Amino acid sequence: MGPDRRAIAFIREAGSAEIPPDIKERALAAVIDLVAVALGGCRTEMAGVARRFALDQLQPGPEGPSARLLFDGRRASPVGAAFANAAMIDSLDAHDGHAGPMGHAGVALLPTLLALSDAAGSESGRGSVPLSGPDLLAALVIGYEVGLRAGLALTRNGVEAWGSGAWNAIGGAAIGARLRGLDPDRTWDALGLAEFNAPRSPVARSVAHPTMVKDGAAPAAAAGIGAVFLAEAGFTGAPCGLIADPDHAGLWETLGTHWEMRALNTKELPIIRWAEPAVRAALALADGRRLHAETISRIEVATFAAAGRLGLPEPQTSEQAQYSLAFPVAVALVHGSVGPEHLSGSALHDPSVVRLSRLVSVRHDPAYDAAYPVEQIARVTITLQDGRAQTACHALPAATPPLTRTAAVAKLRRYGAGVLSGEDLRAIETGLLSLPGAPAGTGLAPLYLEVAATHAGGERRCGGVSGP
Repeated sequence: MGPDRRAIAFIREAGSAEIPPDIKERALAAVIDLVAVALGGCRTEMAGVARRFALDQLQPGPEGPSARLLFDGRRASPVGAAFANAAMIDSLDAHDGHAGPMGHAGVALLPTLLALSDAAGSESGRGSVPLSGPDLLAALVIGYEVGLRAGLALTRNGVEAWGSGAWNAIGGAAIGARLRGLDPDRTWDALGLAEFNAPRSPVARSVAHPTMVKDGAAPAAAAGIGAVFLAEAGFTGAPCGLIADPDHAGLWETLGTHWEMRALNTKELPIIRWAEPAVRAALALADGRRLHAETISRIEVATFAAAGRLGLPEPQTSEQAQYSLAFPVAVALVHGSVGPEHLSGSALHDPSVVRLSRLVSVRHDPAYDAAYPVEQIARVTITLQDGRAQTACHALPAATPPLTRTAAVAKLRRYGAGVLSGEDLRAIETGLLSLPGAPAGTGLAPLYLEVAATHAGGERRCGGVSGP
C-alpha cells in the first residue's frame, strides 16, 4: 500500500479502539492544555482583531454551516471560527510543540475540530452528526499524527524553515475529511488543497520581527478546513507531495503503529521556547520570591546562538514580549514567575522590569551551541551593586515529559483565573474531563457559554470585542 492510500485509510478508518490508552490520555490533556492557552489569550489584541475579522468578513452563507467563537457564543462560518479560535490560542506562545518539525500542531488542529463538531449541531450541518467524546478525541489524534508527519516531511526537504502553518493545515484537512465523511478521492483532494493553500511563513522573519503572524496557525486552520469544504464541493487538488513523495514513504508506513504524539513537548511559560532555559535559570535565582530588583547592577546570559538572536529588551507589544529573551528574564527576577499577565498591556511598562531588561547582556557559549538542539541550555549570572554574584544554569531537553491531565488542569485554572468566574471555569473543567466517556453533543458546551464571555454590563470580556 502506497503512502497516499495508507494515509487515506488511516484518516477514514482508524477508530478509537485502535488508539493506545496513553495516546488517548495525551489527546485529552492536549485539549485541556489548548483550552487553557485560549483562555489566557482570549483578551489579547491579537485575539480581538481575529474575532472582529471573522465576524465581519467570514460569515456563513444563507444555507451554509456556522460555528461559535470560543468564550463568546457568536457564530461565524466554520472557516471563520477556526481562524479566530486558532489566533486566540496562538496569541500566547504556550501551546504544545514537537522537536522534529520544530513547530506546533494543536494550535490549528483543535480549532478545526471544534469548528466542525460545533457546525455538526447546526441546522445547516449538511448531514453531519454531533460527536461523542471518544470520537472527538480519536479525530484529534488522527489530525496530530497526519499533521506531525507532514511537518517532519517538510523539514526533511532541507528548504527554508517554514512556520507550522505550512504543515498543520494538512492535519486539519485530515480531521475535516474524517468528520465530513469524504470518500477516498475527495479526501486526497482535501489533503492536496490544504498543502497548496497552507501559509508558508518564514520562521526566521517572524522571530526577528515579532508580530501577530507568528507561525501562521490561524490561516492554516482556515486553509485546512476550507480545503475540506472545497473538496466536498468538487474542487480538485493536486497530490499532497508531503505524503506522496517516495522519499517520505517511511514516515507514512508507521501510521497506526508509531505515534508521533509521544514526542510532543509541553510548555508552562507563555514565551518562545528558545528563551525558556534562560528564564528558568532566572526563576531559579528568584526562587519564587520577588528579588530586590533595585540591587541588581548587571545580568549576563550565556546561551546558544538561536536564543541569542532574541532581542527587544523593551517590547511594545505582547508578541514582542513573548519573542524576547531579556524581557521575560527580567520579569522572572522581579516577580518570581512569568505568566500571561506579565506580557501585555501596562505590564510591558513596569519600571522595575524595564530597568532590569536593559541590564541584560547576551553572549553565545560554544558548548551550548554544540548541545543544541538535543538540549537548549542557558546560564544566567546576576551581579548585585555590592559586587556579589549569583549564577544558575538550566538545560531544557528536546524531549519533555508527557503532558498529564493533572498538569493541564492546573494550567487551565492558572490561565483562566481572572478571565472567567470560578463557576464558569469549573464548568469548563468538568466538561473537558468528561470527554473520554461523553455521549454525543456534550462536554464542549461550556466553552461557548455567553455568560462566560460578558461582563455584567453587557460588554464582551474576551478578545477586546464590544457587543451586546
